Amino acid sequence: MKLEKIKFNNHEIFNDLEIDFKDNNEKILDTIVIIGENGSGKTTLLKCIYDSFEIDECDYEEVGDNKVELTPALYTATVKLEKNEIGMLSPEIAYALGDRSTDPKVVYMPTEINFEKINKVDNTLNFTPHFQNIVDQNMTQNVPSFIATRINKEIFKNRNKTIGQVIDKVCDDINSIFSIMNLDIKLVGLSETSETKPIFRNSLGKEFDIAGLSSGEKQLFLRALSLKFLEVNNSIILIDEPEISLHPEWQRKIIDVYKSIGHNNQLIIATHSPHVIGNITSNELRVMAKDEDGIKLVDNDELSETYGKSIGDILSTTMKLDSLRNDDITDKLNKIYDLLNRNLYDTEEFKNLFNYLRTYLGDLDKDIEQEEYCPYCEKRIYTNDDGHIEHIKPRDFYPKEFQDYNNILVSCNEKNSCGIYKKNNYDDKFINPVIDNPNDYFYYSIASGEIIPKSNDKNSNEYLRANYTIDILKLNSYELKEARKALIDALEVYRENYEEYSEYIQYFLDDGHNFPSLIKLFMEL
Repeated sequence: MKLEKIKFNNHEIFNDLEIDFKDNNEKILDTIVIIGENGSGKTTLLKCIYDSFEIDECDYEEVGDNKVELTPALYTATVKLEKNEIGMLSPEIAYALGDRSTDPKVVYMPTEINFEKINKVDNTLNFTPHFQNIVDQNMTQNVPSFIATRINKEIFKNRNKTIGQVIDKVCDDINSIFSIMNLDIKLVGLSETSETKPIFRNSLGKEFDIAGLSSGEKQLFLRALSLKFLEVNNSIILIDEPEISLHPEWQRKIIDVYKSIGHNNQLIIATHSPHVIGNITSNELRVMAKDEDGIKLVDNDELSETYGKSIGDILSTTMKLDSLRNDDITDKLNKIYDLLNRNLYDTEEFKNLFNYLRTYLGDLDKDIEQEEYCPYCEKRIYTNDDGHIEHIKPRDFYPKEFQDYNNILVSCNEKNSCGIYKKNNYDDKFINPVIDNPNDYFYYSIASGEIIPKSNDKNSNEYLRANYTIDILKLNSYELKEARKALIDALEVYRENYEEYSEYIQYFLDDGHNFPSLIKLFMEL
């Protein structure tokens, strides 16, 4: 069972909005991530989807091609069924769904879940999933009983094994859900105290009950375990802000955790996390936006690719954050770039602003170090005539980003230089040195003087982006390679002949020599 689309009709928030959940090839997506600013209706959308499966409260119509339309008062959800599911959503049958593991279900996980209260094991608890299920405190507080029930079932199924072996088997099955997260803790069983709570062990061998988990670990464990014990297969799972209380590294992997639970499920997730967004393709993204007419859906053709992109790129390009910095620094950077646009490099105002920014951002900040070096090829820019204002996304094609400081830098302007080669060339693959960290994509070859992709995987996004950028800017032109090789030869002489090698190398940096990243590489050798 998969949701194909939802169409609103004079809805108080969404008006006549229609949202489809298909890819460019008209295939229904297994994972959909919904983003948008606060108040754009993400949570309301999840609730509407969930409510559309209140079979007793909506109109039901079979529309052919194994599809049904479920229509509450102000919207219609179109659902695609597997062949063996045809007829299951009819009012006469749907109310009885849920007790078999293969039955399709609809599960909603809201953000407002209190993970503090955990009940002790109740061996009399007789829990049966329904067709519609909300993962709330009433469910999460009974996770210990779910674990105990699973252990009891496995004992009867595996009479030739000891109880200890059965407990290990159940715990291993549960821990496998989180294998991708590289957690420091593992479930090892249930306590033998009167409260009978889940017991965990960390990498140091220390054991503690669920009260000893961090808020993020509780959130991760109880949400995922609730899904596990609902036996979700062929189901639609709606999750609101799965990133809450999670470390960024866990946020990046959380979708994969939920994908690993059950089979043939459809995940529909609302999030504010760029880490979650960076782990899905733009095809799987639905962006809600507010304007004077209400809520609208951003056309997916207007979205940049998100999979594997840096957090800064996602925040700026996809989530449309005006700045990644605080208001004071942003305001002064904008003034700096305005002066650059007007070629007012040598004014007292520019110098004062620049010194203020340098005080807080330092000389190595990506928006500060542009003063002296071309951020593309790292050649020194000595005078105004040596450089020019470069709009990374050409202003002829992106006029709205003309004043965006994430789109402006000073590049070299000499004959046969990267600033000249780039012209109006731009593609989403192009590495923006203001947003992206070039060190994540490029590496110097000491042998040849070439800049090469850091990734060895020629099919990886990192390799393709690096190769594209090298080609557009001609970063391995004869002139640049020869200049780098001459520097490498000089640095090699110092390295082979002087004990205080690092001090001599520092002279090259202090003197403002071309290719500072190459010089720093030698300092690390």
